[in-house]
Amino acid sequence: MTGKKYKPGSPKLLGKRDPSGYFIIPARRQALELLDKITSNQTDIVVEDVGGDIVFLKTRSRALAQKLLKLLESRGLTAYDEL
Repeated sequence: MTGKKYKPGSPKLLGKRDPSGYFIIPARRQALELLDKITSNQTDIVVEDVGGDIVFLKTRSRALAQKLLKLLESRGLTAYDEL
């Protein structure tokens, strides 16, 4: 069997795109402060505020979604377990 093995502590895998074509990453509100470090073009990431401490970050780019997910996972700012 070939391929990369999933290691505990490595970023969660991206799921499929939603019907609109976006990758969706649930994150804590503090993650909004890091968006400047991810991309200089803020229109690449759509932020949906769902109230409380959780926001949904949406992007159409798989590479940008993986980069965002890796950064958020390393800082403990994803909210997958709170859904």
